[in-house]
Amino acid sequence: MTRLIVAGLVALLAAAAPAEKKEPAATAQKNRMSAEKGKPKAKVMKLTGCVDQQGEDFVLTELTELKRLVTLRGAGYTDLAFARHVGHKVTVEGTLDKEGDKEVVRARNVKTISEFCVPEERIPERKQTK
Repeated sequence: MTRLIVAGLVALLAAAAPAEKKEPAATAQKNRMSAEKGKPKAKVMKLTGCVDQQGEDFVLTELTELKRLVTLRGAGYTDLAFARHVGHKVTVEGTLDKEGDKEVVRARNVKTISEFCVPEERIPERKQTK
């Protein structure tokens, strides 16, 4: 008889205890979207330069002295996709981000301007005479 009472109490307590509440997928997605609303949207920008490989990174260099501007990262594709653009003058469209001390562009689009990239001459400033 006591076993029956104990079993009944255990069943009653189990039924009364709140079950683990699982969040429906749609609700979880709405919560993530709400959390993202608080973050400022990254501004899409376009940069023109030359693609180079430095170590394991693909970088965009400036046009006159070919110095590193930003590290390139693929947005939705692998970074190795930049390999076909090495040595080319391109315009990269993407968002600016930081990885440690590196400025990184998460590139959405790469448009080839020229299949060659040579340093452009810097035009000297003219001194104005009065």
